[in-house]
Amino acid sequence: MAIEEKNAQGGIHGRKIELLIRDDENSPEVAGKRVHELAALGVEAIIGPNVSSIAGGMLPAIVETSIVTISPTVSSLFFVGKDDPFFRMNSSTRQNAGAYAANHYAKGGRRVSAAFGIQNRLFTESWLKEFQTAFEALGGAVVATAPYDAKGADGYAAVVAPLLAVNPDAILLVSNGVDTAQIAQQFRKAGSNIKLIAAEWAASEQLIELGGKAVEGVTILQTYDRDSVVPAYTQFRDTYIGQFTNRPGYSSIASYDAAMVLFAALERSYAEKGLSLKEAIFAVVPVKGLQQDLTFDRFGDGARKKFFVTVKNGTFVGE
Repeated sequence: MAIEEKNAQGGIHGRKIELLIRDDENSPEVAGKRVHELAALGVEAIIGPNVSSIAGGMLPAIVETSIVTISPTVSSLFFVGKDDPFFRMNSSTRQNAGAYAANHYAKGGRRVSAAFGIQNRLFTESWLKEFQTAFEALGGAVVATAPYDAKGADGYAAVVAPLLAVNPDAILLVSNGVDTAQIAQQFRKAGSNIKLIAAEWAASEQLIELGGKAVEGVTILQTYDRDSVVPAYTQFRDTYIGQFTNRPGYSSIASYDAAMVLFAALERSYAEKGLSLKEAIFAVVPVKGLQQDLTFDRFGDGARKKFFVTVKNGTFVGE
């Protein structure tokens, strides 16, 4: 959508933007190969990926090819503080998990059990470690943890009993929206109405669509204000709904913002000969995004605003 809009405005210095799409097949190894394929085709930059484990497979190829890559959502600490061509729009797991710890502790939470997926360990283990560090510093405790394999024979049900056995006041689910919905259903099937907290990775429309009543009451952080009346956002939201028939989620918004940064940098690098695209990104930020100014520190690490919401009556409601 961002590219269509930019091309309708004349593109970059009169040149239209061409979008090349490659499937990483949810494989770090394949993702690294795709970077080399795109570099061989002469692409200016890559927007993606959205998953930390995939980014881990891409990073060596990104560094080798020096191709500027902007991830809308990757947040693992593994990528923080590195001087490379990899830019991140999102806050780090330390920033996000720390906000969760403070939020739950302020509500009186003291004992948390956690389930985390192993398909994206680079994110889930980093996130859980940062939450535990922050929560324990406040005086809370992570009393049990349980890994799960969404593709394994045991499925989701196996984590329920051990996490409930230690009498936590809440269950923390460090997983994507699909897995979070499935695990929430398992807890409800077991007769438990315990408080559920979901890491921001799950903050998609799929969580509610697939979770139904099981995810009622789930607390989750979103990196945008769903109720914002900022004109740039409302116009984007309405256009998005008209084109795709559903509301944009956090990854769609962050991807659009990533495109805004990239387009501004391309304009600058084409206008100023000798300026690399990486240098141009640092030269043009802050760029006005849909809901916030978009910027990076000297390592290309960004940050997003944080909004805690709760699922109520099948929708996300701000706290």
